[in-house]
Amino acid sequence: MVGLNAGRVVDRIPRPPGAAGNLSIVMPVFREGAAVEPILRAMTAAVSASHEILVVYDFDEDPTVPVLERLAAELPTIHGLRTTSVAGS
Repeated sequence: MVGLNAGRVVDRIPRPPGAAGNLSIVMPVFREGAAVEPILRAMTAAVSASHEILVVYDFDEDPTVPVLERLAAELPTIHGLRTTSVAGS
């Protein structure tokens, strides 16, 4: 993984053995619900490199969570991740 600061590469972090994919896509969501499904399907289909899609949500009651749980069973590159701090709301 590569960290960016103002568009410049600032650090190179080696991936641990067995880490999922060569590319990590981080997608923050807030109450997207079913609207996130076509986006995640399109992203999964469009990326040919080994990858993971980390969908970050703020709270367990977010209507996006059940969609993520259902899709994760079908598309193993999708992972839901609940944030511990809510900075965007």
